Amino acid sequence: MAPIIAKGKVLTRVSRRRFLAATSGLAVTALLTACTKGNYVPVAGAQATTPPGVRGSSSTRDSMVSAVAAGIGSTPTTEGSLPSLAVSVPEAYVTLPSPYRSVRENPAAGTKVSAFLIAYQAPPVPHDHNIYWQELERRLGISLDMMLVPAASYPEKISALSASGAYADLTFLELISAPNQYKVVVQGAYTDLTPYLTAEALAEYPNLAHFPESIWKSASLNGTLYGVPRPRALASNTLLFRQDWAEIVGIPQARNADQFADLMVAFTVADPDANGKADTYGMGAKSSGAAIFNLEFFADMFRTPNNWRLNHDGSLTNEIETEEFNAAIVYLRRLADAGIFHPDTATMTTSQAQDAFIRGAIGALMDSTQIAAGRQGIRGRTRELNPRAEPIGLMPMAFDGANAVTRIADGTFGFIAIPTKVGKTPKRVRELLRVLDYYAAPFGSEEWTFLQFGIEGRHHTIADDGTHVLTAVGKAEIGELNRLTNGLPTYYYPDAPGDAQRMQNLVRNLLAIGSADPTRGLYSPTHVAKVAELNQLRIDRLTAIIVGRDPLSALAAYIAEWHNRGGNQIRSEYERAINAQ
Repeated sequence: MAPIIAKGKVLTRVSRRRFLAATSGLAVTALLTACTKGNYVPVAGAQATTPPGVRGSSSTRDSMVSAVAAGIGSTPTTEGSLPSLAVSVPEAYVTLPSPYRSVRENPAAGTKVSAFLIAYQAPPVPHDHNIYWQELERRLGISLDMMLVPAASYPEKISALSASGAYADLTFLELISAPNQYKVVVQGAYTDLTPYLTAEALAEYPNLAHFPESIWKSASLNGTLYGVPRPRALASNTLLFRQDWAEIVGIPQARNADQFADLMVAFTVADPDANGKADTYGMGAKSSGAAIFNLEFFADMFRTPNNWRLNHDGSLTNEIETEEFNAAIVYLRRLADAGIFHPDTATMTTSQAQDAFIRGAIGALMDSTQIAAGRQGIRGRTRELNPRAEPIGLMPMAFDGANAVTRIADGTFGFIAIPTKVGKTPKRVRELLRVLDYYAAPFGSEEWTFLQFGIEGRHHTIADDGTHVLTAVGKAEIGELNRLTNGLPTYYYPDAPGDAQRMQNLVRNLLAIGSADPTRGLYSPTHVAKVAELNQLRIDRLTAIIVGRDPLSALAAYIAEWHNRGGNQIRSEYERAINAQ
């Protein structure tokens, strides 16, 4: 390997000798052996799998969807679209299609509906002065009492509702933020919606009928459906990556662990931004959960299972117990020893990590696919500062040059549940589900257009290119009144030509090598009780190993501690749930 030169001099912030010492043997026989023995199965040519749901056979579902297609506009238009060609890959649009109706009539007829929802924006204009709110009620045929709770207060507020029993008719559940609600759900606080949203019964809700099996799975526990999900992409994360830097340093495409290591050290020492300064690093990372040191990307590189591996005998192996995970940590430690991580990586908040990428302090960052594209996304904000920048979502390469794997996500952000006391009347349940069906209107429909943009002239204007632009009044009045649920994710970036197709292609490729978590949709009481404790244990122990405070041998001690602090009990509970299916 030739010396890495920048602006006529050899940079020494990470020396070539130090790098070679730190990264030697990354793909030698011992590491290859560690990742190819045991019960590892090669994934060459693997296709994305759709986890089984609670909805009956696919043939029944296909015939049901065909039946609702005869309704008014119940099949989303393909005008202006780039078809996904796969049920799990979002559609992409280059233009807005002509509006069409996705529901036949108003969902209700003058009833009152209360809703409890997590919020991330300022509250909307109060009801009596809010034309959008009033028009939304008219279109839904209801009087809507919306309780919007700031995200930081959500766990406390949902716990208080559970304790008092004073639920809203439509209650938003986000079990990652409030894991204590798992127990509340399985104890019967919410209506079993399986009879209403299974097979032919789903035909009453044409927009919800377009949700694939994998989406519904995320609103079920132990085979019972408890809510209507808020869909998100099944490929939730990607490595944001400066492809222009890779071209500049002469490694346009890394095909294995060794080449990726070379690339990261070049990002760190070879002046990829061509400013003559030693002010760049290969990577930064968000410091929370699985995001630590972009661990998900390296776990995928070494083909680590998605949280759990279901073995042939019905037993489960946690990812941290596998040789693949051990190899990923060894590799990460060597990268850290080589100095390719930004010095603040272990403590970076989400906004700090994103800012470091946008301003060109780091060349790679694991983040959400949802915020990657568009003028307001990470790609657009990076290119606004540097028009020559070429941020992309990088597919993981396997350590050995074969296929990597990726993690199929839940594909939702929480779900809307109907309390049991409300669900005692089937007529009321169907009415509430029709309200949610309106909220699930597909991209480009009249209902979707109103939900997103309100009334033309007051809430939005239409630009010369046909795109809708929210006014200040629109932003203030709409707020998050349109977020009870939503239709399937769609890629549409009228302000960033080409981004829609880029995102669709990326997600298609990520899912093609995806693997599902076999415990998804199952309930473990110990997991609920211990999730925060075990997550913090993971962050503390793995961070100490990666940055060198603890030796690599400490990984075995961490695994033993995880076993003793609830891991083995969680395994047993999930295995019983799997065997009971």
